[in-house]
Amino acid sequence: MALRIRVLQIRIETPDGRYGTQIVFENGLCILRAPNTSGKSTCLQAMVYALGLEGMLSASHEVPLPQAVTDALDDGTSHIVLESSVLLEIENHEGLRMTVKRSIKGPGDRRLITVWEGPALSDPSESIRQQDYYVRIGRAATSAAGFHTKLAQFLGWTLPIVAKYDGGEAPLYLECIFPLIFVEQKKGWTVLPARFPQYLGLRDVAKRGVEFLLALDAYRISFTRQQLREQLTSIRASWKAHVEQLSDLASSVNAVVQNVPLEPTAAWPPTIAPSLQVPTGQSWVPVATVLVRRRETLNELMTESLPRIADIAAQTEAELEALQNTLAEQEFVLQRAAFDDLQTEQNQSESIVQRLAALNDDLRRYQDTKRLLDFGSQHAVEIATGFCPTCHQSIADSLLPQDGLQQVMTVEENIAFIKAQIEVFSAMQTENLRLVNARVAQVEALRTEVSDIRERIRNLRATLVADARLPSIAALQERIALEQQIQSGERALDTFDTLLLRLGEASELWRQVQAELASLPEGDLSPNDQEKLSVLQDSFRDQLREYGLSSTSPTALSISHDTYKPIHEGFDIEFNNSASDLIRTIWAYLTGLVEVLRLFATNHPGLLILDEPRQQSTARESFGTFLRRLARARKLNEQVIVATSEESPILEGLLSGETFQYINFDGKILSRLS
Repeated sequence: MALRIRVLQIRIETPDGRYGTQIVFENGLCILRAPNTSGKSTCLQAMVYALGLEGMLSASHEVPLPQAVTDALDDGTSHIVLESSVLLEIENHEGLRMTVKRSIKGPGDRRLITVWEGPALSDPSESIRQQDYYVRIGRAATSAAGFHTKLAQFLGWTLPIVAKYDGGEAPLYLECIFPLIFVEQKKGWTVLPARFPQYLGLRDVAKRGVEFLLALDAYRISFTRQQLREQLTSIRASWKAHVEQLSDLASSVNAVVQNVPLEPTAAWPPTIAPSLQVPTGQSWVPVATVLVRRRETLNELMTESLPRIADIAAQTEAELEALQNTLAEQEFVLQRAAFDDLQTEQNQSESIVQRLAALNDDLRRYQDTKRLLDFGSQHAVEIATGFCPTCHQSIADSLLPQDGLQQVMTVEENIAFIKAQIEVFSAMQTENLRLVNARVAQVEALRTEVSDIRERIRNLRATLVADARLPSIAALQERIALEQQIQSGERALDTFDTLLLRLGEASELWRQVQAELASLPEGDLSPNDQEKLSVLQDSFRDQLREYGLSSTSPTALSISHDTYKPIHEGFDIEFNNSASDLIRTIWAYLTGLVEVLRLFATNHPGLLILDEPRQQSTARESFGTFLRRLARARKLNEQVIVATSEESPILEGLLSGETFQYINFDGKILSRLS
């Protein structure tokens, strides 16, 4: 990846002729020198503006350039600006050049950027294809017609998708990367590592920018871990939905589900196969077994002809009497099961819920007490003086005799004890819920059985009063009822099997995702990431020794593996540094990012643009050391553009013996063009 600034051209049309400048930049260190207020910052900001990156400076859509290119140009005489534009020729890692033009003032829309696929400034005679793109509006970084999409492709960058504060996702916009490449004069030297735009709504934008430039695996690992966890959450929700469907299915046939885990598991199928069980008397029988019995009964009935009422009158009366007795017994059993056994289980459930709520409340109070004690509070030690911090009663109140040898449990021991109780009662709650569900199924089965008996009694009575020559209504209804029960059970078993297949698929996916999650590094940093950060840290410390850091020892500084910022004893450096040392750390950090590129493949374009880097009256010796370090860029085919107002003799002395490009203006940079 590479980006090189080759030619900058600013054009200003006035009633008195054309003004502006054209500057050609080489590889290595390029010193752009001019007196203060001569237009150096205008040139650098024009580069940013030409690339549609002014959003890195401000959320404003106003032109971030001075009045010399927007209203009136003053070279001793004021010249009204009629039209103005900036053209910039850039080069990528493949040696391909692209020229862009953007209007500053005039009839052209500032959201339009014209692109020539070639060196339109350095070789204007060449026939080059031209195309327009838009910038500073929605989709400029994602649409094929967006200029930042085009620029990212030109640089060979694939922008990662990152999280936003609103819960959505967006590309890591170029405006969030270039603060580590371009430092403007007014606010850029006040924050380490850089001033990143926050209005774009990206989470951890500074961290993501460094991760991208260094091509760290950390974001990919973090993003992958997040995606896998989201998959686990989705699988858990799907599993829960299937279990609820199984529960509803079981309720529809007055059954309970056995041996289906409530939470996803990688071990599928379970050792004991899942089944639908229905209550029969005091035992539970699989629905499949009940269906077999019902089919056998139906087959036996279907082999017999329907009896006539006259032939079975006595038998019908006897059966009617027996069923009436059975009905009375089953109604008594139902009442006991519904209003005694079930009520007992439900009361027990409510008791457990209340106990858990009380335990959790006690736990929170003890934890709060522990926090206060840890912080050194003298007003949270009631327990040490014989009073409970939860109920404020004297601990000495007991039915058992207490003597001086007894010791009150400490806060930590109470917390551990309550947690153990919560575990026990949580297990009781789970078991109680299972029993309640079984009782409910049993009650529903009894109600269905009572309803069937009543229906049978009605059919027997109808049979006894019907014409004796007709077939038995009760016998006919028995066959129909059996057929319906068999069909209902078969449908339930089919649905049950389908849901088990879905649980099996969910279990396999759960196993795969868990395996992928386990294969990720324990932290977000890969071994390669750690090596890159180690090189950055070594470069950072080495530079600070050269620059004469005085606020603290460079060896006491390190690069955080969490934020990638320089830290000292766990705190960001800018909180401990003097103003001049903060400037030195910014020099060292941004240059260190470039130097990592020399040993590893990264996304850094090997370009730095620094506007007046000697801030806060930083010692001239330190500045000279910094410039000499930057001069190494020529040998490594990198580019560093530095705008400064230092006097020429001083610069020549500071860079004696170094090879660099010196672009000097003794007066205004924006002048009349021929």
